[in-house]
Amino acid sequence: MAKQKIVGRIPLQQLWNEAGTLPHQRKRYLLPEEIKSLLDYNDTTPFVVANIGSPLYWIAANERFDFWKNNSRNLPDPNDEFYLDDYPGHYVFLASEWTDENGNIIMLFEKLH
Repeated sequence: MAKQKIVGRIPLQQLWNEAGTLPHQRKRYLLPEEIKSLLDYNDTTPFVVANIGSPLYWIAANERFDFWKNNSRNLPDPNDEFYLDDYPGHYVFLASEWTDENGNIIMLFEKLH
């Protein structure tokens, strides 16, 4: 089994999976209501979680809504100042939309704690 690449810093500069680096680039940070809208609009958008010291965690398609439901209170407006102590568990996810040249979307959730 190949050694998995570990998240060393946030914000990420690139995305990867077991096959290697992906061609996606960060397009924009997302507001919580935008994530909900994308979930309603497109039920195939991959979700991936970045947590320093761990490999990227790709959320299975059938688990995306549960991830959203369980973590939606930990998604601040990325344009506003926020404090980790104000959020359950003292962590937040900064969500961003990444796209490739064909318009394929990946939603990245970078965990800050």
